[in-house]
Amino acid sequence: MSATTATSPWIRRPLAGAKNSAIKVKYVAASARWQLVVTSPDSASPLATALLDNVDAPSSQGDGNHLALVYNAVFGDALLYVNGTDVARAAWDNTWDFSATSLQVGRALTGTAASEYFSGAIDEVRMYQGPLNASVVATVAVLPGGDSIDEIST
Repeated sequence: MSATTATSPWIRRPLAGAKNSAIKVKYVAASARWQLVVTSPDSASPLATALLDNVDAPSSQGDGNHLALVYNAVFGDALLYVNGTDVARAAWDNTWDFSATSLQVGRALTGTAASEYFSGAIDEVRMYQGPLNASVVATVAVLPGGDSIDEIST
């Protein structure tokens, strides 16, 4: 994973290190909201910032939610979009070595221990090199499965 990355999932997405996850998107049932969690550094006592989506409750319809996580190393922030809308933004002075992390879909992984399994269906996962801007995230949120940004922009 490069230092500037955008991902577009329908699910929980941690970047797993040896002791913690660098960044996660998860559903918090008690609040009925999606949550963005950024962590620095990969240590036994990390500093974590957790932000809840306070815009809209997740869809209870069968079509689910489109989640996009955008990390921009230039501006030092991580953004969570739900259905194309920016709902959480965390300043993140990233100290993680992305060459030593792994992308986890539907669970968290700390060292070799998996946890925090997503209870739901995962429809599609997309990953882009470089951060997507808000208008591209909104476009990706409504792309039919299997279509690409290139097909839309040409």
